[in-house]
Amino acid sequence: MYLFKTPRLLKLLYPKLTWDIKTSGRSIFLTFDDGPIPIVTPHVLKILKEYQARATFFCIGDNVRKHPDIFEQVKRDGHAIGNHTFNHLKGWKTDDDTYIQNFSKADELLHTNLFRPPYGRIKRSQAARLKALNPNLDIYYVGCIERRF
Repeated sequence: MYLFKTPRLLKLLYPKLTWDIKTSGRSIFLTFDDGPIPIVTPHVLKILKEYQARATFFCIGDNVRKHPDIFEQVKRDGHAIGNHTFNHLKGWKTDDDTYIQNFSKADELLHTNLFRPPYGRIKRSQAARLKALNPNLDIYYVGCIERRF
C-alpha cells in the first residue's frame, strides 16, 4: 500500500476540480474506474452488497454500451455513477474537440454530474469547456490511498 499526495501546484492550476471532500467524521469513499467489466464488476458488487457498502463507479461509455446489464445492476444496487469518457482518452494527448465529444458521447449513456478524467490527466482548456457545458459537473481528480493486489 502507498499514499498518493496531490502536489499543491496542481490544485492551484486546476482550482475548479474537486480535490477534497469535507466530511464531519471519518469517511472512506470507494471508487472504481473503467467498468463495467464482466466478472470483475459483478464480483465487486457482490462484495459491496455483503458489507452494505456503496461506491462510485466511474464508467467508460463503451463498456456501458457493451455491458448494459451490468451497468443497470450497478444502478439498481444504489451506487453512484460517474463519467470516465467513452474511450478512456488521455486528456493531455487528445485535442480538446475530440475530448469533449468523447465525454459527451459517454454522457448520453451515463447522465451524471460526476466526472473523473482517465489517468488523472486533463488540460485546463478541457476542464473549462466541460464546466461550460455543465456548470454542475464535479470533476474529480485522483488523490487517494491505493492498494495493489
